[in-house]
Amino acid sequence: MFGLPGYAYVYYIYGNYYCLNVVTGPIGKGEAVLLRAVEPVSGIDIMHNNRGSNWTKYNLANGPGKLCMAYGIDKRFNGHNLSMSPLYLHGPEQQRKFDIISTGRIGVSAGKDKLLRFIKSGSNYLSRREQRE
Repeated sequence: MFGLPGYAYVYYIYGNYYCLNVVTGPIGKGEAVLLRAVEPVSGIDIMHNNRGSNWTKYNLANGPGKLCMAYGIDKRFNGHNLSMSPLYLHGPEQQRKFDIISTGRIGVSAGKDKLLRFIKSGSNYLSRREQRE
């Protein structure tokens, strides 16, 4: 998390799951964004192969651990440049308009009141539903 911006920071949590962060700050400053969930649009058969076929498209990758399982992300991707294959981030091929809202943090004991969780409003692919005060 203290490395180059645009690179993956992958860590193992609870002795069970990997979590993927995108490093966002300058080298030496621990800043990153945890990817908590995705809306699967392609490669769904591969995701089912990685996670099992009992999952719907809504809960296939709707949590940080589920996301990593679905995509086969593990410690091998720690330090990976996210502008390069096989794991990379890119913008949509076609621009779509939607609202992004911020809600309180989840899964942490401190800072729950900080609006640092950014989500697509009304999304059915969240790790947890919108939690507004």
